[in-house]
Amino acid sequence: ERKAQAPSATSTRAMNIGDRDSTRSTDLDYLEFDLGQRPHGLMRRVVCVIGCMSVTIVVLTVLVAVFAIKAAANVPGSGYPPAPPSDFNWPLGNCSKKVLVVLPSESVLMLRNKTDPSRMFPYHTGYYLDELTIPLMTFIANGFDYDVATPFGNMPSMDDRSNASHYFTSDQQWRQALNFVNSSAKIANPIKLPTLGAEQAIISGSLDQYDAIFIPGGHGPIISLFRNPDLGRILLHFHAVGRMTTAICHGPATFAAASFGTGVTPWPYAGYEMVVFSTVLDKKVEDLLGGTIPFYPEDLLQWLGIKDQDSLVAPGAPHAVYDREVVTGQNPMSATVFADMWLSRHGVMCPPPNEVSNLRAGGAKGVLRRNLRLP
Repeated sequence: ERKAQAPSATSTRAMNIGDRDSTRSTDLDYLEFDLGQRPHGLMRRVVCVIGCMSVTIVVLTVLVAVFAIKAAANVPGSGYPPAPPSDFNWPLGNCSKKVLVVLPSESVLMLRNKTDPSRMFPYHTGYYLDELTIPLMTFIANGFDYDVATPFGNMPSMDDRSNASHYFTSDQQWRQALNFVNSSAKIANPIKLPTLGAEQAIISGSLDQYDAIFIPGGHGPIISLFRNPDLGRILLHFHAVGRMTTAICHGPATFAAASFGTGVTPWPYAGYEMVVFSTVLDKKVEDLLGGTIPFYPEDLLQWLGIKDQDSLVAPGAPHAVYDREVVTGQNPMSATVFADMWLSRHGVMCPPPNEVSNLRAGGAKGVLRRNLRLP
């Protein structure tokens, strides 16, 4: 028998796809070279058969695992994320009147210097006072309970620029808002977001206690909440079960986490009517700050596929819209109209228990579909 010859690196690199048939034994020659001897014809066949069978088994195992994971994810209650339902199953008569408020843990947003783009500088931000307190205090006055969660479980920061009376209807309302955030034990000691948003926690029912999620604005949410995986899983869950998903000003940018934080595509809110703090106003704020923000929430949500409703009113005017389970407010001056629309939508989605039987008996599904603007 002739001795095996190891092909040179140069000749190996020069091979192309068209040469494969004429050099069919190249890979086997490598094997023979490594073994130090050429096996006889029968052994060659055995090696080839065993190798082909091994590769086939591995490929089939991977395919079975992939299909099993996908199947589990699309069976309600058996995996995560749950598949979006073909029709929304609104929790009629099973509402807790409890809201999950999600705020950012981080408070420093790096801005790019407008006069020297090579330089970055920190901007201390967080949530906006009126965007948190006006809606939340309205919810509480109407019998709602609430929890606060941040990614790290630390106390969130307020943007100092929002601590001003002109964002409120009166000095008294401003003082009430400050007193509320300073005295709230839930704001001072938030829940860690992973406690609610981890996959196993959601499967175990960690979110069943909430009718809605509420994300106030300020520049804090665009530091990292917009790609937070726990928030992303929570949003996917709320979307799948049809629970209210609400945000104001820069807050709607965090809806991107449903894809950016989880890798799930397509983005579940594509085609929804929404408003968010406009790029026009963000650029004016940049002039005041002397630096540019990392991205514009309006541009981001347009890219993701929302039906942008910002242009329906003048920049800075109060504006809130709803579409299915989502309610959004456009800017700090929209806090009151956002809160009022929020309560109205909750009343539609969660009617009082004594009305549920009447709704069901009277063809509630069609009525709800019209009221909720479902296609």
